[in-house]
Amino acid sequence: MDYARGAYALSASDLFHSYRSNDKKIDAINNINFNIKNNEFVSIIGPSGCGKSTLFRIVGGLLEPNKGEIRCFGLSTHEALQKNMIGFVFQNPVLLPWRNVKKNIALPLEIIGNNSAFDKRIEQLISLVGLQGFEGFIPKELSGGMRSRVSIARALVTNPKILLMDEAFGSLDELTRERMNIELGRIFEETQKSVLFITHSIAEAVFLSDRTIVLSKRPATIQEIIEIDLPRPRKIKLKTEKRYIDLTQHLRDRFIPEAEL
Repeated sequence: MDYARGAYALSASDLFHSYRSNDKKIDAINNINFNIKNNEFVSIIGPSGCGKSTLFRIVGGLLEPNKGEIRCFGLSTHEALQKNMIGFVFQNPVLLPWRNVKKNIALPLEIIGNNSAFDKRIEQLISLVGLQGFEGFIPKELSGGMRSRVSIARALVTNPKILLMDEAFGSLDELTRERMNIELGRIFEETQKSVLFITHSIAEAVFLSDRTIVLSKRPATIQEIIEIDLPRPRKIKLKTEKRYIDLTQHLRDRFIPEAEL
């Protein structure tokens, strides 16, 4: 390994970012500090418009913060991206409509010019995400959940160490979303990646995470970091257990006025 031993998978230090809209300065995030350990699943939850997507873009190296820094296993985001250490999954799977499942998953390998063990790697990921038999299907022939599976496989194809997911299941219906939560939990346990997962869903954050970062309204600051001390593997029946109910209620109390509960 040529990155810093013992370093956090992801470390955010003193992040601040603002932007201008109609000649008005708007602070998006302020004084954001957190660490994610290797093989840890951390979710971020906060009010709509609080700055979660801004934070996601900064963490992924898609936006430069006004202040502060992101380190990935001790490396700068730029260095980590060059080494293919970061994978992205967005709310919209953004699949190329003319390419089938196998070729959509293969796209990042083609871009970086790495064709070694190409077919074997794709076959492994198709099996991992449960798409055997659908290799030749194009996106319009797939369900929403299947397209999400393709997007996850594509993010994993370069074998990144960190997976960044921004409302990855936000466009799915409730039943499909629950199913994808189970599948993502299984994939997380099998691949042992570090995951930063942005969501609006309290239930999703508790069900998937080892810890949940709670953001305030804009400009986003960290209100609380909650330990999700639930056993793995996690199954749907977990949602009937008292500890799960207590954790979801604790998060709900952070966002919904007492008079509305």
